[in-house]
Amino acid sequence: MPRVRYTLNDIEAQRAEMRVRLQEQEQALKAQIQAIAKPQHQQSGKLGTFLRIAERAVLVYQGVSTGMRFVNSVKGILPGKRRRR
Repeated sequence: MPRVRYTLNDIEAQRAEMRVRLQEQEQALKAQIQAIAKPQHQQSGKLGTFLRIAERAVLVYQGVSTGMRFVNSVKGILPGKRRRR
């Protein structure tokens, strides 16, 4: 397998390209999150405020539960000390 020589200019160009890609991905993710979290219809008054708070609470709960499931699945994969009972 031939060795590839990288120059400083090559590395800087790759870093700049990766920065642009990451910024594009970040903007796309932000747009997706805003589209998901955006209320479907705007209501005014106390009922509208209550519904917005309830929707946010549900979104937070779903995010936390998804995060907990992810952490627990990663814990099962990683080796570690086992607790004695």
